[in-house]
Amino acid sequence: MAKTIAINGIRLDEVRMPLEPQSPGVVSFLSYPMGKFRLSRNAANICLVLPACVSVELYRTGILPQDTHIPVEISIGGRSAGRYVVSDVRYPMRSDSPLGEVTFTLTRVLPANARETSRPPLLRPEAAGIKTYVTDITHYLDETGEVAPMPGPARKLASFLTLLIEAATGAPSPAGNDSGIRCRTKACRGSIRTSLPSSRNEISWHCPICGHNGVIRNWNNTKWNQLNHPDEHE
Repeated sequence: MAKTIAINGIRLDEVRMPLEPQSPGVVSFLSYPMGKFRLSRNAANICLVLPACVSVELYRTGILPQDTHIPVEISIGGRSAGRYVVSDVRYPMRSDSPLGEVTFTLTRVLPANARETSRPPLLRPEAAGIKTYVTDITHYLDETGEVAPMPGPARKLASFLTLLIEAATGAPSPAGNDSGIRCRTKACRGSIRTSLPSSRNEISWHCPICGHNGVIRNWNNTKWNQLNHPDEHE
């Protein structure tokens, strides 16, 4: 049996890609078994070969951040392999790869080099093991705006994000508020702080105890946006 591979806690075989509906009201997803992913590594790098559509989905959902300076945590067989940044992406030659595979080279980030002084605090991992989630909430929703059917870990993350949207928009503040929502990191008892800048493009959140953090995009038109219901706050 192939070893499991996970990026920021999301197993690759649990990544579900929404398909064109076969009929109205039907929600269908595509996923790949772990045997479709290939991984090799040395002391400094991991080479990860993925089906092309999975590669697109990883970027679409923010599991792999588009900013190559933001590290991700890689787990193999349920054990952390460390934090890595995407250092190279190679696309297939049609004659060599008819199924379409993308090859990622990820370079290990040493704890001493994890800090980036040019990056805002909420997006800068301060220690090895801290996770940063860059998420588009609409990727977790179905056509009706509800949380779509998905594997347990992804659904728990989606539910956590919707709670943060409610908290951030219910008491909007660019300086940050205590949401009262417990951190989802195992064994952490911290309470998540949220902030909503005046531009209202992204909701930022972080745990002041363990440092896990993230941003939520495209939340404006969701049902959890309390700014759309001003009467409830009068």
